Amino acid sequence: MNNTNTLILICVETNNKSLTDLQYIDAALKHYYRISNEIKLDYLPMETKTKYNDSGIIKKINKKISKFDKYEIIYCLDTDKIVARYEDIKLNEEINKYCLENNIKIVWFCENIEDVFLHQHISDSDKVRMAKKFSRENQLGKSTKESLSRKTLTSKTSNLLLIFDEILEQKRK
Repeated sequence: MNNTNTLILICVETNNKSLTDLQYIDAALKHYYRISNEIKLDYLPMETKTKYNDSGIIKKINKKISKFDKYEIIYCLDTDKIVARYEDIKLNEEINKYCLENNIKIVWFCENIEDVFLHQHISDSDKVRMAKKFSRENQLGKSTKESLSRKTLTSKTSNLLLIFDEILEQKRK
């Protein structure tokens, strides 16, 4: 994309205060992709994926994209317990359908973003501390290019690079 007015709006499952998920995603994007000044990366905290079609979230998205000629909207969401819980499977199917109908791309983290980048379950009370630690270490934790490039999701994997390969140019190594 060479348009000087391009927004990549990344909607994440975190709140305005903690901003945990964006620390992992931002580290991966900066590690793997060339992000020129022509592209603006912006994050929109949704708190939870259940707000994927919430009118307040949709208003915020529309306000942000209205200032740009070109944009991509990407939802970055946890799969949660897709093997064990019917409710999670059903919600994920609803989100997939909504995103397909509204030209929104989806990045999934199986089961959650901490599983993908840290390979461990993190309690809610430790998520902010662990995200800050991850950010300070300036690495990608235990994630690899392969684990971030999965077409079919298994534990500790994501399709993050597959989705962003459609939008951004990878760095040459």
